[in-house]
Amino acid sequence: LEKASEGVGLGFEFLKHLSRAKALLHVIDILPADGSDPASNYLTIEAELKKFDDKLFEKPRLLAINKIDLIQEDQRDKIIKDFLKTVKYKGNAFNISALNGMGCKSLVFGLYDLIEEKDEEE
Repeated sequence: LEKASEGVGLGFEFLKHLSRAKALLHVIDILPADGSDPASNYLTIEAELKKFDDKLFEKPRLLAINKIDLIQEDQRDKIIKDFLKTVKYKGNAFNISALNGMGCKSLVFGLYDLIEEKDEEE
């Protein structure tokens, strides 16, 4: 998504599509396959949303931290806490594994509640 706000790749098309959504779900891989930094990945996407449109940036959103099954249980809380602190995330974050379904049910209910709340406001 880097430079999406400048129209690179599917940039404008993708961001316009997001603009029509009631809420956003930001899924970040805590251990990206390409070895990139998850905090940098998160901050890049957030910056692109803001550059494109303040209204899009202000949309309600949830954060799903994916691939937690790849982190040893005794290290999981610290790694996730450090990530959230680094990106200064204050909202609802759900720790999930899309592969084995861990935490996905809670995420679905969280999304439902967020959209329901948004519908009540409208």
